[in-house]
Amino acid sequence: MRSTYSSRQGRRRVYYICRNKKAHPKCQQKPVASIDLEPSLLEQLEPILGRHCDTLFLQHSLERITYDSRTREVGVTLVDGSRFAYTQPIANRPGVRRTFREELGRIPRVSRLMALALKFQGLLSRGTVRSHADLAQLGHVSRTRVCQILRLTNLAPAIQEALLFLPKTLRGPDRITENRLRGIASLVDWDAQIQLFRSHLAGSQR
Repeated sequence: MRSTYSSRQGRRRVYYICRNKKAHPKCQQKPVASIDLEPSLLEQLEPILGRHCDTLFLQHSLERITYDSRTREVGVTLVDGSRFAYTQPIANRPGVRRTFREELGRIPRVSRLMALALKFQGLLSRGTVRSHADLAQLGHVSRTRVCQILRLTNLAPAIQEALLFLPKTLRGPDRITENRLRGIASLVDWDAQIQLFRSHLAGSQR
């Protein structure tokens, strides 16, 4: 990686970016701010090099530093050949956008829809709402959409539980989509549902 900077509101921010971005435009490496990387690096080096090491001492002590923006792993190699790695913490400062995807991954949409379907079903069964029209007004959606969401409650209990606890999506599209589940929910036989669901789940992992 190499250093660069940006200026905003009269302040200069230094970043480390992929050195080979021009030669390899498809490189997925994202920039990392020096204000985030360097303090964490010094914190890791302090037990090894001491608290009062200056810049010159660091330059003569470090052989190589790598950073993987996908895993946030920082790799450090010292001139004596010793190595260690650590996970770069999420920056906690103004101006840093922190999302579920950056920190913990994204909850699959079908997991949220399954939870919503169960909530809708509970409201109907307890008499809190009397009709699909009331649910539509409560959820600010159409009655057609309420029916589509409630159709997920036709799934076998084992499938419902699996949907609620799907692994979080770290990048790219979700493994299981609502469109795929509609065909499964239309089946009356729960065993057939489970078999088809497992087939879809296995296919999404390839």
